[in-house]
Amino acid sequence: MTKLSATSVTRAPEIGEVSVNGADIRYYDWGGTGPPIVLAHGTGFHSRCWDATIDLLGDAHVVAVDHRGHGQSSQTPPFDWAVLGADLAAVITALDLHDILGVGHSMGAHVLLQAASALSDRFTGVIAIDPIICAPEDYAKAKPMTDVHPASKRRDVWASPDAMYESFKDREPFCRWRPQILRDYCEHGLVATPNGAFRLACPPSVEASIYGGDRQCDITGLAATLDLPVTVMRAGIRPVRSGAPKNAVSPFWPGLAAHMRNATDVYLPERAHAIPMEDPEIVAAHIARMRGA
Repeated sequence: MTKLSATSVTRAPEIGEVSVNGADIRYYDWGGTGPPIVLAHGTGFHSRCWDATIDLLGDAHVVAVDHRGHGQSSQTPPFDWAVLGADLAAVITALDLHDILGVGHSMGAHVLLQAASALSDRFTGVIAIDPIICAPEDYAKAKPMTDVHPASKRRDVWASPDAMYESFKDREPFCRWRPQILRDYCEHGLVATPNGAFRLACPPSVEASIYGGDRQCDITGLAATLDLPVTVMRAGIRPVRSGAPKNAVSPFWPGLAAHMRNATDVYLPERAHAIPMEDPEIVAAHIARMRGA
């Protein structure tokens, strides 16, 4: 069994909770120097998946938020993408954060762009990491998801975080991840049950309900009007192999950066969708660049 530490991050965060839009939202605050960096995770993940990236940011002030239905936030519906965006904007307002560099991955990038558009005077820039944003014509022809998403069939109960780690470490896409980040995902992504077992903090039913929600939340018009500097980090498109999970292929619209007023396109052909889990150093480097460090 691989022996790893309980967490990647060497600084312990302060833990807080804000009630917004009918949900209780957990956040983690690594108090530090300089303007705040706000981190937004993807579907099925949680704030502590960012620990390895945070550990590369020195004493920067970092705040990471668990979206509703994820991590230690409440399991309060609806799990609509527009609601998740409104939640993040409300948390930022409640914490009175200003001069923010927002960093979001996957669904979190979609949500963060919503918040940055609603509160543009509070942001200095955004890093959108392989954001789940389609081309405008794809939204026009999209239909609501009617099939049961495969995520609903995910294993929900585990004997321990170690058992979850051992089950995942050699499987796609998790075998691409840094081992410690996978450990962070397992360690903080489970909640204890009264009988001594552990359940996923983001239940399969919640994760499944979120997938496909972007089809009904077209923010391409909003993105086109955003004046803030944006770095779009996008993964390479990988061939679909038999048995490979869909999220091993980037779902990102390649034209997003060109569609925006002040965006830089960063193409990473050797990276799959989970860029922060595969390469926290490149994420930290782009954060430092946008902060002028």
